[in-house]
Amino acid sequence: MQKRPFPYEIDEILGVRDLRKVLALLQKSDDPFIQQVALLTLSNNANYSCNQDTIRKLGGLPIIANMINKTDPHIKEKALMAMNNLSENYENQGRLQVYMNKVMDDIMASNLNSAVQVVGLKFLTNMTITNDYQHLLVNSIANFFRLLSQGGGKIKVEILKILSNFAENPDMLKKLLSTQVPSSFSSLYNSYVESEILINALTLFEIIYDNLRAEVFNYREFNKGSLFYLCTTSGVCVKKIRALADHHDLLVKVKVIKLVDKF
Repeated sequence: MQKRPFPYEIDEILGVRDLRKVLALLQKSDDPFIQQVALLTLSNNANYSCNQDTIRKLGGLPIIANMINKTDPHIKEKALMAMNNLSENYENQGRLQVYMNKVMDDIMASNLNSAVQVVGLKFLTNMTITNDYQHLLVNSIANFFRLLSQGGGKIKVEILKILSNFAENPDMLKKLLSTQVPSSFSSLYNSYVESEILINALTLFEIIYDNLRAEVFNYREFNKGSLFYLCTTSGVCVKKIRALADHHDLLVKVKVIKLVDKF
């Protein structure tokens, strides 16, 4: 049986009336095809700030977010794509923060390096840009480090951005520093690591190192193997960063020189 065509083009920019129709269609339809196309249409429209407000005012945030409860990973991915775009709007973040732990659970339950993991992490990156909702993920820090050690390049980049957001927040910093991290963490600072990953890893280290210099921490409060010990002046990360001074990538090299001047 031929599927009924969706009434809009996926990349068509819609007005209020048509966005209301797409949300109603998404809410009523049990057809996975219709659900995916509706979510893609909403995701593309949510790239525009005016439509980010419109979708919220139409009551669309819970309609879209509830689609992450679907077991179909393709539907879940499309819902997360829309949520990611919608979360660029600060007022939307206040409504979407209730879904952060569910998204984190889905990330950990999904196949490694899957689209659900990548898009879910992008959503959490947006949601942690400000300090307002970071505390909701405080119990997930160890899982972020575990996934950081296992995941591919896209996973690593997003997690490093999230951890950097945490490191900027004084209320999250001590918990971050106390976390026991996999021994493989220091390998992020090897010369063979992709430049994008390396730059984000250096950014994380710089934020932490600046905080360690600005505030007095009691070494006795931290266990060996914690992020704190890896990031001290005598830690293994400093030694590896020094060795990057002649890196072939200019952006990496500049960032390393700036960091080494602080040691």
